Amino acid sequence: MTSSNDNLSSKLELQKRLQHRLKSRTDTTSRPTPRTYDQLPQYLRQVLPDNYTYIIKSYKEIELEKFEGAPTAAFDSTFYVNIASTEAIEEWRSAFHNKTGTVFRITRADKVKGIKVIYHKDFHCRHADIAAIKYMQKTYAQKAGQRRSRNTNCQCLAKIRLEKSRLNLSHPCEIHLLYNHNHPLETLNITPQTPSIASYE
Repeated sequence: MTSSNDNLSSKLELQKRLQHRLKSRTDTTSRPTPRTYDQLPQYLRQVLPDNYTYIIKSYKEIELEKFEGAPTAAFDSTFYVNIASTEAIEEWRSAFHNKTGTVFRITRADKVKGIKVIYHKDFHCRHADIAAIKYMQKTYAQKAGQRRSRNTNCQCLAKIRLEKSRLNLSHPCEIHLLYNHNHPLETLNITPQTPSIASYE
């Protein structure tokens, strides 16, 4: 009888260890400590809105472009933010736009029903090739020429995803940001009530 109980205890202990390992692999926000704005790497501090905390999943600095007016930060990073609603995401996007001058267009926007995914959109810089192509499909040829002159094949992009299963976590929203503009950024005249950059879509 004792041997049977020992075997059962061993199996239960093994199951607990396997569950812990699986959670450690899939739930990246359960391991790192959230970072305040002041604790972020220098490039992230230059770009990310400062009224949030972040958990960095990955971060790699990119060689800076060398031209007059070139941005002073370039990186490829995936991180989690302490925002948990569509409205809060739009506020974060607006703050990001105000701080950096980046104007994003929507590359992809999945239709979400809120059952599993609450928000899932991909964005590209307005100076990207895809932005020029979309514009030329909707306007006259003479205006398309003006748009082509603005196209620099910029690779800056963002992917934002919020899943319902992550709402119980402290930092549920996942953002992948490739920040490497190859052109000067727009000069902004920021006012206290700046509209959401959804208006630029």
